[in-house]
Amino acid sequence: MNRMQAKPFFLFLMILFIVLVPILSYAQQDFSRQEIPGVLVIEFVQEPSFTVMENHSGALLCSDTELNDLLRETSARSFQAEFGHLMPQYYVLRFSPEMTSTYVVEALSQRSDVVNVYHDYRVPTSLFTVEPDDNLFSSQWHHPAINSTRSWAISQGSEDVIIGILDTGVNYEHEDLAEVIWVNEAEDLNGNGILDEEDINNFDDDGNGYDDDVIGWDWVNIAEGEYYPGEDGTDPDNDPVDFDGHGTHCSGDAAAVTNNHVGVAGTGWGCRVGCLRAGYTGDDGRGYVDLTGATSAITYATTMDFDVISMSFGGEGGDPPYFSMAIGLAADAGIVLVAAAGNSGSTIPHYPAANPNVIAVAASSTSGHLANWSNRGDWVSITAPGSSILSTTQDGNYGNASGTSMSTPVLAGVVGQLKALRPEWGRVRIEERIQNTAQPMEEAGVGAGLVDAGAAVDMFVSVDSVWTVADNGFERLLYDEEGTLGLHWWMLFGNGLNFDVAMTLSSENERVSFGEDSLYIGMVLETNSGTWEIPVTVERGSATYETVIIDVEISGLDNFNDPYSYTQHIPVRVGQAQVLVLDYDNVTGERIDYWYTTSLTNLGYSCESLQRWTVTGLEGLLNSYPVVITATGQANETIFGPGEMQVYADYVNNGGKWLVTGQNIANYMLYADPSALDTLLGVGFNSANANQGVIRGIADNSISDGMMFILAGEGGADNSHDPDVITAGETAEPLFVWNTSNMDLLGGVRNYVGDNDLVFLSFSLESVNDSLEDVTGRQEFLDVLFTEWQITGVEEEHPETAVPLQFALGTPWPNPTNGSFIVPVQVGSTGNVRMALYNILGQRVWQSERMIQASQRVVVAMPSNLSSGTYLLNAMLDGQSITRRIVLLK
Repeated sequence: MNRMQAKPFFLFLMILFIVLVPILSYAQQDFSRQEIPGVLVIEFVQEPSFTVMENHSGALLCSDTELNDLLRETSARSFQAEFGHLMPQYYVLRFSPEMTSTYVVEALSQRSDVVNVYHDYRVPTSLFTVEPDDNLFSSQWHHPAINSTRSWAISQGSEDVIIGILDTGVNYEHEDLAEVIWVNEAEDLNGNGILDEEDINNFDDDGNGYDDDVIGWDWVNIAEGEYYPGEDGTDPDNDPVDFDGHGTHCSGDAAAVTNNHVGVAGTGWGCRVGCLRAGYTGDDGRGYVDLTGATSAITYATTMDFDVISMSFGGEGGDPPYFSMAIGLAADAGIVLVAAAGNSGSTIPHYPAANPNVIAVAASSTSGHLANWSNRGDWVSITAPGSSILSTTQDGNYGNASGTSMSTPVLAGVVGQLKALRPEWGRVRIEERIQNTAQPMEEAGVGAGLVDAGAAVDMFVSVDSVWTVADNGFERLLYDEEGTLGLHWWMLFGNGLNFDVAMTLSSENERVSFGEDSLYIGMVLETNSGTWEIPVTVERGSATYETVIIDVEISGLDNFNDPYSYTQHIPVRVGQAQVLVLDYDNVTGERIDYWYTTSLTNLGYSCESLQRWTVTGLEGLLNSYPVVITATGQANETIFGPGEMQVYADYVNNGGKWLVTGQNIANYMLYADPSALDTLLGVGFNSANANQGVIRGIADNSISDGMMFILAGEGGADNSHDPDVITAGETAEPLFVWNTSNMDLLGGVRNYVGDNDLVFLSFSLESVNDSLEDVTGRQEFLDVLFTEWQITGVEEEHPETAVPLQFALGTPWPNPTNGSFIVPVQVGSTGNVRMALYNILGQRVWQSERMIQASQRVVVAMPSNLSSGTYLLNAMLDGQSITRRIVLLK
């Protein structure tokens, strides 16, 4: 044991409140727009008075004789004011793309009532990025700061890349870590990918010197009394569980399960976590790593062919020779070691970070500058975000932590992405790449600057923009109709040149077919770019809307004449969902659309969600959905932009059903748009805080009769603190009341006149607690509302297209459990598996929904308030149901 007394090798862990920063932009390429044939935009002097209609054969007729002749000559299929009431002077003419537009432009330009005639253009979207659906992703400010979404568009890691977290252990049963924990296949005797009793035979099956090391090892071996009560401080064993929490946080920073609808995202998306426990909480409450244990951990990782080792510990005074030798052996074997620079605001070299075989990582704050507590110096290699980093915690939840302890695994995840692309690269090449692509920083001693994950992995020719066009001109591909997939490729500045570059398309989805699937490009110089448009068709499956993944394999020779081949995964939206959820929230950080999509999917509705700030062309988007939900936890001065309420008014006037919910919307609109508050939403504002956590429905109301919401607790989002009190206007029907002693003080109304039908809730529906019995849940309310609106679920609309999936539920382990367990789930193809836990009285005590791909392990964390006893775990997929018994022993 080597525990430094005067200058301890202590772990750096500082818990702070999270601070969000604006999303940083990334330099984009510039390339020409593309004219769309068969589409012209005509600007009239004022709103035209003519009328356009269809005859019995579908041909367009216009009351203006001259225009009528033009519509007939061009075989026009559409001629209308597509931009809505705000721009009534603009008409869009859509005609056969085979016909030249020159004649049409000349004919229209000669009219005295026409100001100008414009072409329509198609431009590839901004830099192709991939944003995961993890519901806490928007609270992780560090990902936009280092362009993680661009890096994930190029590389989503590899399960063959192992990032060893040399730390206090790992909560390997955490719901956001269990699926990425490295498993030693030689010791996993039953081959189920987890550590369980069937793997324990007290024998070294792979001959590496460790018995039953299925998921790593625990080397902590110190005298009793030297560690904190409750810690595992003696007897090294095969259970690298975390008691301190530091290692679990670092594991999530590096490689939390990403794009699983749950929790957070890790920079090393797709890589795996190796559990190397050499740290513990000392008797003084501080975290320590023993260097003898750390030495053994490094030699173990070297023997087991790990790729990266993350070390969030250190101190002044250099490394003992044996520890330094282990680092050298690992580096010689090609392992990239990264270590924390330290948190004392010092320039004194910190070890092992200052070891020449290690990448030393300083920490940046949310402002993009060096954190004032971070060490710095000419021995630092690179800087990564380290302030208020949200990640996994030892208790199965999520929390913020600050320190170079966090910046180190964040950087380790980026290294894992590079290793997935270039497995043969060692520290020198990896460090050069990270430094050459870093974002400059003002401060000295920060190494090359702030790591730029997007630029670091963009080392070859890559797809940087993606777009789709359906046959009817819309951007969304439609089922069973040939559309166009557009790809724009480029090579980032500073990458030299590539030879023999080729691209090949494929998809694991058998319903996707291409008009062509390969393109030979040849030699590409830096900054070169090009466009490839491919005919693509997607056959209809069981859904009305989905995202299909198209794989683009790119191969060639790099500027060192070394061959490369990697695959970018391109998500493409196909079809049309029934419900659009627009997440307007810009305060809580949590993706509140999750609470709606989960409930709606459970009810059988096809649903897609978008964050409002990503949407352009709102009017054209809304009109294609029968139902639109707009939601915000807390409104501010920018919730609805100029003219936006008119867009929603047009939507409901055309028969659309609109649910708008948020706790400060009425208060905001009282000053920003009082007319819309009165006429469109049909309410008056009373006060800014109901001071209530319970709201009730109205007796005999067709929607809310008998309902009661609880707006607090773990079953909903924690974002309803001061909901508005409203009153009903002349056309509005009361839905919810805050206090039955005053039936005029409301929390929700239904406003419908003629074809208009909308529901306005002055509280945040996502905050409704769904975990309690005998109260109304969010899903129940949406079910009643959609029934009232006569919206039918997808399964009822298209029963003939429903294809049952192969479905299997393994044996939960451990069983009995003391509060959490793992259950293997298998499906024939990707599908949403609904899971629920029931007590012996048949009452549901827990529920969740997971997107399962082929075979995964699902972690179930039972509610802490449950008592010992027998429970039933039920899983459902596409009408199939499987139940397993689980025993809880506390």
